[in-house]
Amino acid sequence: MRIRDRRKKGFTMAELLAVVAIIAILAGIGFIALSHYFRVLKQLEYDGIAKEIFISAQNHLSLADNESYLGTDNGDFGKNESGNIYYYVIGNDKSELNENSALALMLPFASIDETVRQGGSYVIRYDKSAARVLDVFYSAPKSMFGYAFADSDSADGDYSLLMSDVYYGNEQAAKVNRRKYRDNYVVGFYGSEEASDLDYTDKLVKPELVIDNSERLRIYVNNTQAIKTADENTKLRFIITGVTSKAECYIDIELKDIADKAEYILDSLTEADKHFHNLFCNDSPGAEDIQKTGNFIAGENIVVQAKVFRDDILSNVLFSDKKTTNSLFATDSTDSKALVSNIRHLENLSIEISNLNNTAKAKTAVAEQVRDLDWADFKTRIGDSFSGIYPIDSSKKTNNTYKPVNIDASNYLTYNGKNNKISNVVANESNAALFGSLKNSTIQNLILTDFNITGSSSAGALVAYADNVAVTNVAAYNSSSSSAKSIVGTQNAGGLIGYALNNSRISKSAAALCVSGNNAGGLIGYCDNSTVEGSYSGGHTTETQYDKENTNIFSASGNAGGLIGYSAGSVISSSYSTCSADGATAGGLIGDSNGNTVSNCYAVGYVKGDNDNKENKGLFIGKHTAGSLNGNSCLTVANVDLGPVGNLEKDNTNGVSLVDDNTYKYADFVKLSAQASTYDSQLGNLYNNTYLFRSIKDLDVSVDYTDINNDGIEDNTDGDGIYDLVAVHYGDWASYETFAVNIPQ
Repeated sequence: MRIRDRRKKGFTMAELLAVVAIIAILAGIGFIALSHYFRVLKQLEYDGIAKEIFISAQNHLSLADNESYLGTDNGDFGKNESGNIYYYVIGNDKSELNENSALALMLPFASIDETVRQGGSYVIRYDKSAARVLDVFYSAPKSMFGYAFADSDSADGDYSLLMSDVYYGNEQAAKVNRRKYRDNYVVGFYGSEEASDLDYTDKLVKPELVIDNSERLRIYVNNTQAIKTADENTKLRFIITGVTSKAECYIDIELKDIADKAEYILDSLTEADKHFHNLFCNDSPGAEDIQKTGNFIAGENIVVQAKVFRDDILSNVLFSDKKTTNSLFATDSTDSKALVSNIRHLENLSIEISNLNNTAKAKTAVAEQVRDLDWADFKTRIGDSFSGIYPIDSSKKTNNTYKPVNIDASNYLTYNGKNNKISNVVANESNAALFGSLKNSTIQNLILTDFNITGSSSAGALVAYADNVAVTNVAAYNSSSSSAKSIVGTQNAGGLIGYALNNSRISKSAAALCVSGNNAGGLIGYCDNSTVEGSYSGGHTTETQYDKENTNIFSASGNAGGLIGYSAGSVISSSYSTCSADGATAGGLIGDSNGNTVSNCYAVGYVKGDNDNKENKGLFIGKHTAGSLNGNSCLTVANVDLGPVGNLEKDNTNGVSLVDDNTYKYADFVKLSAQASTYDSQLGNLYNNTYLFRSIKDLDVSVDYTDINNDGIEDNTDGDGIYDLVAVHYGDWASYETFAVNIPQ
């Protein structure tokens, strides 16, 4: 029984203390061993980094010497140790890396990993006369056992005296000393004696840098194969600097699997997360292969350079020529002006696509178009990869269609098309147009051709929703005779603008497109508290006559106007329409006019309606409420069943003259004074491509038209390529005069 009881007892206190002591001894031995192991690993790591710094510094120092940067005594060469021996001590202060110093030449941006160059601590000793690096010491002050070197570490200005015990003498002893520098720290070392074992090559080939700033912003090296042939271990690096932001980044390109061009895309509309903003303007770079310091500004100019080098041996270092381009727009753009030479540049004007409003640029953006643009050509050049436009929020990607540019009230745009064209745009959005929603902006001198626009809210060729927008000298028309509806909007649709409001001003502008919408107008669908002057809308005919069942402007149950579908509180002057119109309320110039001032305007288009269906249908205005009409005209022969104003008695002209009720009036109304570009070839032949009636230059004396050669084509006498587009009539009109009844006075 006693034996059994003793076996059930635990350890005695003495035994327990003995076990604890043994465990403590073993733990202490293990900790010492583990600490030693960590120090060995750190020392190997730091030695390797010191070697990397040594090779890079030597290669760049040789380059600087070859270009005579060391041939003066007036530069910053560091602290003089003795004779031609100099050294730099880099601890927490990295300012000398960014100054005009020999250190900045030895370790420029993109020479080594930035976490080492800017985050590490190191000492570089070199012989200035021989352009030869002697020693490199390295440590990482923010890591375990890391040390921050300082000038105070040197002894009487001679760093070699203090550090001699870590690299002179017995190699093994030196390694041990580096693992316990000043009893606690670990430092790495690489010196010129060890560098004698390195190979050297000078066979690298200078890279040929090319910038392709078009459908994508691409940078590439043209002679990749030559670089690879010269040395298969050569590395290629693109170095990019922001001109305004001063941000820097570099991108390493793996050459082994590249047969042709080594390239990188800096900005793309058609690939998710490949916008310049995504890649370079965030606090974190948008791709793993980008090494970046600072944030770039979307829209700033950037300087690009390519570099070939070796980081495993001593070699020459070769740079391409530096080239400058713009991050979002055409190459010659500046901080104050964006040049547009591609659809990508145009789309990048939109906040939601490029995040341009988050830049340090002024909120007034000035853009100039420098050549013709073609949406269909853009898609073709993108190739099979095209599937639509990716905004910054890629969930709002378009489906194989153009993404309208939107400018909100906090940003405003001045866009000068310089009389260049934009063609073949296909858009299908809520507010669909070249510019979807545009506020506080100016658009001028632009030609739009062959647009196909569908808007679930508002639609127009130029702007769907124009809030306080000035439009001058813009024309929209088709290159073919198709009478299919080019502009379709569920609510408001206009040949040029779907909805114009808040003091918008449309002058010297024209549209010759077929339009359908609830408020449908040849030029503007809905015009509210705005101004239209010196502008027109051109119609479509077949064999010189309108198709009365398929009118140019159509509204199933709303307002249709040859020029404007619905207008309230606006001023319309010196303008005309040759469009046919059909709607619940329909007018040759305005469908529904409420409180407008309309003067010196005319309409000659067919308006659908007859004696049994003529309520709110008029040859000039379908429905007129308040406002004033002065000096306006229309043709009775356009539809003998209708009067000038639909909701007034037929003989109540109320400021609208029937010019074909008198021979002299009609003779004065027919001018044949402007060039015409017709869809109807028979009409063009009949009048020798000359417009029959008063043109805008007859209504508005401010229109500039100079035809020196008398060939019907305006001559560019001032060299800027800008002329008034409304001096030419685009579109058709009916050949009424062949059967008009003129009553002599």
